[in-house]
Amino acid sequence: MKKNISLILGVALLILVLFLTFNILKNNNLKDELTSLKEEIKTLENENKGLRNLDKTSNDNTFEEDVKWFVSEVYGLEDRAELYDNISLSVTDDVIKDLFGNDVPPKKSETSEHSLERKLDNIEVYGKFKDDKNYIALATFDLTFEYRNEKDTSFTIVQVNLTKKEDKWLISNFEEYSNR
Repeated sequence: MKKNISLILGVALLILVLFLTFNILKNNNLKDELTSLKEEIKTLENENKGLRNLDKTSNDNTFEEDVKWFVSEVYGLEDRAELYDNISLSVTDDVIKDLFGNDVPPKKSETSEHSLERKLDNIEVYGKFKDDKNYIALATFDLTFEYRNEKDTSFTIVQVNLTKKEDKWLISNFEEYSNR
């Protein structure tokens, strides 16, 4: 009987040792897998952060190009009807009112002769996000007017605000600060 108890205890001890060994190996594998998953999470977070920065940079670049386009249209076009047609879908009603007053849409110019030649040079745009729905940019440029071989160049600073409305960015404010 002692032999049977010893045999039963031996088998139970063997089963217990095997069970503990199996659990320790399984636990080590789980720890390795957990470490691997944590590293993968860090990698994905870094990639995500990079993509957010890339997205913000591409928005900044798009906004910079949009501001350059808008300033070029406002200061470069003499025909107010053409200006209205070009910018009306990209600006808010307040900007339309500031630029055109109550004459909306403006009447097409009947003369095709230019009174002044206008040229914009050295356009630089400096902008930043105010929040996730507002972007503020300052644009600086040299504005040259030419009339009968007489030139006048002035350094100009304008502020252009863009606001996100219904998933579309619109120019919501336009102010000239300096024209010397």
